[in-house]
Amino acid sequence: MFFQTLGISFFNIILLMFAKSFDNAQLWVGLVSISAVIPGVLAGPLGNIVNRFNYKAKGVIVLTLIQAAMYLYMALYMNHKYTWVIMMVISVNLISDIFGVLIGLLRYPIIQAHIEGDSRRQALGIMQSISFLMQPLGQAAGVAYIGATGDYRMGSLINAATFAISALIFMFNYKQVEVQSTEVVADKLEPEQTPEEKNISLKKVLALLGEATKVPGINLLISMMIFNGISAGIDGVLNLYVLDHADSLYFSFGVSIFLINIAFIAGMIAGSLWVNDLMKNYTMKTLLLIATVLLILLFVILELQMNFFLILLIMFAMSYITGKVNPKVAADVMGKVEEKYLSPMMGTISTVMTLATPVGSVALVAGYAGIGPSITLTIGIGFTIVSFLILFFAKKID
Repeated sequence: MFFQTLGISFFNIILLMFAKSFDNAQLWVGLVSISAVIPGVLAGPLGNIVNRFNYKAKGVIVLTLIQAAMYLYMALYMNHKYTWVIMMVISVNLISDIFGVLIGLLRYPIIQAHIEGDSRRQALGIMQSISFLMQPLGQAAGVAYIGATGDYRMGSLINAATFAISALIFMFNYKQVEVQSTEVVADKLEPEQTPEEKNISLKKVLALLGEATKVPGINLLISMMIFNGISAGIDGVLNLYVLDHADSLYFSFGVSIFLINIAFIAGMIAGSLWVNDLMKNYTMKTLLLIATVLLILLFVILELQMNFFLILLIMFAMSYITGKVNPKVAADVMGKVEEKYLSPMMGTISTVMTLATPVGSVALVAGYAGIGPSITLTIGIGFTIVSFLILFFAKKID
């Protein structure tokens, strides 16, 4: 995962810079940005596809090797500036990203089969922290590399190499990580599931999610969707806030944004890795309620134009809590749900979260710039309170 995440973040920034180098750059950069969202939206249906992989680790290896081959193929053309080249590169990268979602969903049954109890949260937290740490490092490396060489083709080759290394690591450890589908190891007298039976309905996902988290699935998903949508717009709002108040802050615009990003990343990594803290036994509901309260506080601080260090503190605290949410959801689900339901459930959660992200982000940023900061921040507070109340009044499932 380390090499994959580094390679993906490295190439994604290279792809944006490659798109920017073409005529009509806004169109191509926009298409790159849109294509980056599509795989997450498809995670729910892709979760059902994972159920058709009888051998999960083998699926990871094969898909990763295909990704490596894709970037080797792209490298043949990435020094050419034809319209069909940029269209092909965006399309192939989109397919690779979809494979990446499949690989991520295939990992859940592997973790469920080989890691027990509390260790699952630790493992999932480590995976999440690697992702958050490698993304900015990979992007910085990509910017520095293209700035120094301008060689987009070698950037694609480097990405292919990271996928190949990741596949080789999985191959060397194949016997230790492979997990067979429950269908393969089940009694042969039982009839094999039909394709329709392998597709898990949303109703079933919600029921199982409620059973795993002790919160009604519909309440949990709606609350998380609202929270995720609003919090997704925070980056853009903070950029505009710092721009508007640059003269009254302690640091320059660039340094202020850098410190905010550091607070966010540090909080996410610390929350992901530090499993055995005072919040170890907090329920999913409690963690999300704390996160919504912190988001409301952040909006209030921005509206009252309070101390910049308070912004950093709340950003760290909120990301620390949210850093615990995804590993806990996944670990709780793994502890309660059969392997055949695991990937569809996690895919559905990912789809819901991804759908909310662009809506909240665009709405808050456009509102801040269009109707003004005060009204936009008040609207943000209102929606976050709705998220809080939906979860707060949700009945506990025994």
